[in-house]
Amino acid sequence: MHPNKQGLDTRPVLVLNTCEERLQIVLGSSERLLLHQEWIVPSRTMGVLGPAVEQALKLLELAPTDLAGMACVRGPGSFTGIRIALSTALGFQAGCGVPLAGLDYLPLLARSAAPLRQGTLTVLTYARKGLVYAQTFALPSCESLSDLAVLRPEQAAELIAALHPPSLCMGSALRRIPQLLELLDAQECEILPSVLDHPSAEALLSTALEAPYTVEPVVPLYVRASDAEDNLPTFARQRGLTPEEARRLLEELTETPRSSP
Repeated sequence: MHPNKQGLDTRPVLVLNTCEERLQIVLGSSERLLLHQEWIVPSRTMGVLGPAVEQALKLLELAPTDLAGMACVRGPGSFTGIRIALSTALGFQAGCGVPLAGLDYLPLLARSAAPLRQGTLTVLTYARKGLVYAQTFALPSCESLSDLAVLRPEQAAELIAALHPPSLCMGSALRRIPQLLELLDAQECEILPSVLDHPSAEALLSTALEAPYTVEPVVPLYVRASDAEDNLPTFARQRGLTPEEARRLLEELTETPRSSP
């Protein structure tokens, strides 16, 4: 189901993006953008998201049941931020029957830049120290030219070096990993400004209006292990467990429950 079809075009959708440190909330329909809020809340998404959504709906005199759908950016990005947004959406679905959709982060960033430039665009977002999420697109079509990948800065530079000019780069990794900029200095690559490090409200809304909605939970897009998983042996020793015991407990906690017959 699409919220801009089946007579639902006048009902708004709610869009949440918590992939990086900037929390974005967008409300709008196919007719117009109604609201766009941004909060810089590193490590405080849990305390801000619920009240911010409640305030946004109240300002527009909307109830959750007035929504045609709720879309969440599902990653890649902050493990905690993504889980908070998807849990919030699942609560709306369970309590009010609001259908859900998942949006991919790097295509959203490319779509934000598409009206401004033409060429080959590589989106590079911060994964963690020494790693970036990378994907290449053709502008202005936003057609994907490569699969989403987790790369070291040297690998990202090699990816870009293999592209035909004009080549463009954008994303938070360019600001947070100085080594990446140094590697790109010698290449024919234009760095887009930091104002494009987060998707525009228009890109979030238009992508949400085109997305398919279902009653199923949105599946997060994780393309690397979390820091907790990578440091599991250290955490296990701190709690008096062997790494094998900790892995078994983690598998039990994260196993998808089976439905009752």
